[in-house]
Amino acid sequence: MSDSTVQAINVTAAPYRKSIGDAPQVVYEHKGGLEYDQAALEVDYNSHKHQHQPPFYDDQGQAYEDNRHPRLIFGLRKAVWIIAIIAILVIGGAVGAGVGAGLAAQNKKAAPVALPQDSPAPKSSTTTESSTAPSSSATSSPSASPTTASAFSPPIATALASIDISCPPNKIVTSYNGNKFFKCESSTGYGGTDIASLIAYSVQDCIEACISTNRIPDSTGQTHGCTTVQIVSNLKSSQAQDGGNCWLKTNTTTGSNKGSATSLKLCKDSSCEETFAT
Repeated sequence: MSDSTVQAINVTAAPYRKSIGDAPQVVYEHKGGLEYDQAALEVDYNSHKHQHQPPFYDDQGQAYEDNRHPRLIFGLRKAVWIIAIIAILVIGGAVGAGVGAGLAAQNKKAAPVALPQDSPAPKSSTTTESSTAPSSSATSSPSASPTTASAFSPPIATALASIDISCPPNKIVTSYNGNKFFKCESSTGYGGTDIASLIAYSVQDCIEACISTNRIPDSTGQTHGCTTVQIVSNLKSSQAQDGGNCWLKTNTTTGSNKGSATSLKLCKDSSCEETFAT
């Protein structure tokens, strides 16, 4: 552009303001000749505003600008998601613990209370002896009395074909309380007056029945006077035929040989040199 085509250059210098759009502008007066686009010469300072970013440093300590955008997950930063997940876990754990404690307390209240039950009445204890050990069926001293089994139920008489009725080695059988003594004679039977017959599972049972009978007086105040007992081994057949296998006797006569029976006579003392049997 030549000087002849430029008529005037008006430069307006206004004081600096906060808006950078009010900065000095150059205006050309045009009268023919070379045309120009005045809009193209205008500068838009607002579109080039500089945004300050804090510097970043590399491994060598050199400053550089990082223009990368932060990674977002569904529009939120990763740190926000981490905090949210931790909060959910903490709240969920607290709620679960509260619900579990509530259910445990409810179950404890609803648990049935165990009521005390009456114990069944024990069967009457009885004394039994081994059928294979003769020494246990009768002893010479009360300290070696047969063992008492707790809640023992003896078999029925018809279930036992035979029992042990042998005498002890010293031929003396002592009562349970230790103050009565009987002289034992194997394979022997005595006649006399039968007071009663009963079922006995051992020689000891038979003499105890005799002792008990002597404690009961009759209508005249006299005891039955059991002085001798006789027991047989064939329990099943004797019970079926005679209703028992043990006989309590008084006023006995002379004894006789009887292979399946054992007789015992009540002694006057522990030596059994004399008996009450006649």
